[in-house]
Amino acid sequence: MFTLALSNRDTAPHSVANILRLRATPSSAPGFIVLWGGVAEGVSIPFTDDIVLLAPSQTREFYFPANEVLALNEAFWDERLTIPGTYYLQMELGDGFDVLTNTVRLVVDQPAGDDLAVWQLMQKKTGGGWPVERWSFGDTPAPQFPHSTYARATLFLWLMPRTQLRAALPAALDALSGPTRDDLRLLLISLTKSAAAEAFHSGDRKTGNGLTKQAQKQIEQLKHEAATGYAAAQADEALAKITAEIAIRDADPNERPRFHKLLPLAPCRAGDGALMFGYQNDNDWPIVNYAGTDNHFDPAPADRGQVIIFQPGRHKKAFTVARLPNEALKWILDGNTAALSADAKKCAEGDDDHN
Repeated sequence: MFTLALSNRDTAPHSVANILRLRATPSSAPGFIVLWGGVAEGVSIPFTDDIVLLAPSQTREFYFPANEVLALNEAFWDERLTIPGTYYLQMELGDGFDVLTNTVRLVVDQPAGDDLAVWQLMQKKTGGGWPVERWSFGDTPAPQFPHSTYARATLFLWLMPRTQLRAALPAALDALSGPTRDDLRLLLISLTKSAAAEAFHSGDRKTGNGLTKQAQKQIEQLKHEAATGYAAAQADEALAKITAEIAIRDADPNERPRFHKLLPLAPCRAGDGALMFGYQNDNDWPIVNYAGTDNHFDPAPADRGQVIIFQPGRHKKAFTVARLPNEALKWILDGNTAALSADAKKCAEGDDDHN
């Protein structure tokens, strides 16, 4: 997770183009530009406009969250940052990358004990580096290596069934603090809201109402204990929505939210044989759908790094998948299928709107 503060110490307003890159310099090797998501050097500050405006003497803070599955900060998908050692990180912003931040130090510890055993297991299973999107490798090693912090981390990813994960998170939150606690609390809220929606969809209004009010309490707790402005803003927005939803349902006990299945969008060609897939979520809340029966690729491997947190709306370019020549690749999501067609076009610049 990163927190980026931009300050304008001038008496005139200033603007900075919302594009940045991250330079990492190991203590004993040449520096490199981090590949966000494992593929891109230049990215945008999340959740803000194309141009960042700063009034005179204004400071604005931006947050790069780990999000609900601890995977949104895609800087750490670069395998080079998984190698034990010391790295000095600096962000470069603007059209010419000429706005420079201070340098911070990142230390990746050399694992030992159970951590070393899990590290070696992950190296064997993933064939090298250990970026976070590869943590979905089957059963969690937590029972086998109970003292490993790495193994415990896998419990909070898509390795655990969502019902079990929702039950385990409250105890885990008690042992955490800061932005990590915020992100896991957001995960708990998302899981609780999804469970409520599923209960309403099945006709179980009593369970749905109970889970909705439970989610409301979780949001209120996040609002009061948020460690970052990003999490507090997320809580404010979510609290307004869920409070209005509860008021409507209290006025009409038969009222229930609409529930729509997720829709995968046919891919476009991203170059070098890669495909870029999108999705549409017509619900008013995020849906968590882990890699598995209802979210997989055909042919194998079923897990190709696809989205597992589905935000409301239409997202045309959500993730990229490498494809073998002439491979008839299909993405199956919630019983719906998106496949490469013979007339699939090259992905258009800027065709990534979310509505």
